[in-house]
Order: sequence, then C-alpha cells, then structure tokens
Amino acid sequence: MRQIGAVLLLLGALAACGGDEGEARCDPACTWPGRCEDGICTTRCDGDAACGDPRLRCSSAGACVARCAGVICPTGSLCEETTGACVADPGRACTGDPDCGDGTMRCVEGVCVSRCADVVCDEEAGEICDPSTGTCVGGSSCGDTADCLAGSVCEAGRCVRARFSDCSGGASCAAGLTCVGNGQPSLCTSPCAAITDCAISERCADEGAGAFAGFCLPNLCRPGGDAFGFFQDAQWLGPCDAAGRGDGICVGPFGAGDQASGLCMGSGTAPPGASCSAEATHGEAEACAESVCIGATAEQHGTCLVLCLQAAEPGSTGACPAGACMAIPSDPHLGVCVGGAR
Repeated sequence: MRQIGAVLLLLGALAACGGDEGEARCDPACTWPGRCEDGICTTRCDGDAACGDPRLRCSSAGACVARCAGVICPTGSLCEETTGACVADPGRACTGDPDCGDGTMRCVEGVCVSRCADVVCDEEAGEICDPSTGTCVGGSSCGDTADCLAGSVCEAGRCVRARFSDCSGGASCAAGLTCVGNGQPSLCTSPCAAITDCAISERCADEGAGAFAGFCLPNLCRPGGDAFGFFQDAQWLGPCDAAGRGDGICVGPFGAGDQASGLCMGSGTAPPGASCSAEATHGEAEACAESVCIGATAEQHGTCLVLCLQAAEPGSTGACPAGACMAIPSDPHLGVCVGGAR
C-alpha cells in the first residue's frame, strides 16, 4: 500500500509541474487548435497560408515557424526571410572572387553572388547548374557530337544514341532509327525489307533473330562462327556472304581470343584505289570491289584499299597477291597491300 501511495504522490507532483523543470508553460493553458510553444500559445496550421505572414511557414508539427529557422547559409550569403533561400549578402563588398571566401560565390560589381546566379540551364534536357563552376552540367543538350558521350551523336541540340548503340532504359535514338530489343540488350537500328536497305557491313535480319527480325544488324563473321548463328563461319579476310554467296570480305579480327570478331563487308563496283562512300550499300558504284573503304565519314569520301593480315604466309588467305603488307600502326593484325592488287 505504501508503494501505491508513493506512486500516486509522484504522479501528482509531475502533473503539478506540467513537465520538465524550467520548461516554459502557457498560462492560461492552450486549448485546441492552440499549441504551446516556448510559453506562447500559437495557432496550429495546416498550410503556409494559415500562418498569415510570408516570413512564416507551417512546420510538419503543425506550427508556424520562421522560414529561415534552421537554415545555414554559406559565407557571403544570408537567408531571405520570405523564401528561406540563401541569397547574396548585399552588404558583403568584394574586389575579386577570393574576397567571397566560398567556392560557390563570385564577385560581380563589388558584390558576392552565387556562381549559379542568372545561369539558365535546360531543365527539360536534365541539366543542372554546378555551384562550384556556375556552368550547366548533365543532361543531353549539345552543340556538336563532341559534347556527347561515346555512342551518341548531336541532333537538333540533343545527344541521341547512334546506330547500333545501346538504347536500354528509354534512351532516344537518332533520326530514322528505332530502339529494338525488348530490354537487355536494346539497340538503335533501322527497319529493312531487303539487304540493300542496310549498310554494306550489315544484313537484314530474318525471323530467326527474334525481336530484331526485319531490322538491320551488323553482318558479323569469324572463323568457326558461333552456336547461335550471329556470326558467319569465315576466315579473316576470306570470302563471306553479304548480298549473295561469297560476295563479301570478312574484315577482322577486331579483339583477341574468344572475343575476336569481324564484319562481312559487301562489295560494289569501285576498284582498289578509287574513291568510295560510307553511305554506299551493296552493289553500288561508290562501294568497293574486292577491297574495303577506308577513311570515309558522313562528311567525306574514303579510298578503296586492299587489306592484308600482317602474319599471313605468302599464298594463304589474307596475304597480298603481290607487293608487301604494310602494317596499320593502330591495328596489331591488319595491314594494307602496297605495290599490287588483291
């Protein structure tokens, strides 16, 4: 009984105190919708408008508090009362950026301001302003293709994925291309009804290619082929099937070991040494015959050159029929035949 009595006395004492010692209490006590804050009865709120003062906002606890409460601004700036945002301190004079004392600030007309002040980024393209440089970063905007990541090109001020580049995750493809693959991997490519709808190093995929059927794919080749039919079985620089039986050249290897691959390049009518076009397709006059178009881009023509394997024995596949095989400095396997035709 004594224990019960002691508990009751303790509860009574706590009730009389109304909380921890030293805590400010409201007198008279607040009633709903009031709330006691530091001894002052304030009205509860359900939104900023209920506070009736642009300098106040409604907190998550339902109380009106100063917008700048708890806001810590960097050196050279202060909290703007009506927005709660950090802005340049107009009273902070400067003669140069070092006077601002903060890497995110710069000196403009004697006043320290944010480096991102007045910087307009393309938010629709996903750009944001880097506070340390005051420049727009990220996103997909561009001035030319050099501004884009590898595998992308610049079109109408936007970086878009180039032909046979990965478009998984909803990336946009260049004009005339479609993202195909239904997941991983997905590639940007173009539809086709015949081989001539595709580039000279491509094939028009048939029904065995699943989601890629009716679209252009790289015409891959290598000795032994593969178990899935993606690679033709062809020797390096030997004949392969392009538009017809054995009318192409398996150009490779690119890579080493199990990762080595080649491209079956179709043929046209341009002889070795003639000008050729990167846009030419199977059988056309600007496509190379028994040679490969080297140096061509979308902006300039290239030259039809006969390729060779640096390690090929005389008389074997990939050897020059006459002249010498001059190594290509950037390639450990391929060279160019000089002093003779293929």
